[in-house]
Amino acid sequence: MDARKRIALVHIAKAKLQMSDEEYRKALADYADVCSAAQLTDAGFDRLMAYFRSLGFVSDARRTQVTDKPQRGTASQAQIDMIVALWVEVTDGTSIRQLEAWIERHHGISALRFVTGAKAQKIIGSLQLWKRRLREKGARA
Repeated sequence: MDARKRIALVHIAKAKLQMSDEEYRKALADYADVCSAAQLTDAGFDRLMAYFRSLGFVSDARRTQVTDKPQRGTASQAQIDMIVALWVEVTDGTSIRQLEAWIERHHGISALRFVTGAKAQKIIGSLQLWKRRLREKGARA
């Protein structure tokens, strides 16, 4: 975590814990051996945050960063999983790198992480057609 984010998190904790400036400065001195959040080292930050957690502080940062909901416009994890599963099925398990090369050639997108929800549906449809053609070809042979 960069210094600006650390300082911001310390100040958020101070506000959520409703600490007075005197209590805050004492915690900085006692747990991190500094006078200001800008002077925090990694170890001092960890000790200070452990103290804040012992007082009941819970950070929202992890909750907002790790989510099953896709970012606006991106494909859902279920769509990506479906694309990968279909790819493995129609190609007998070739690599994700080859999948991304195929997606770029046929759909103009350089990586799976840039696939939108609408484009994911088109990719899934393409792979399902490919799978159907392989099944029909196998039935005729």
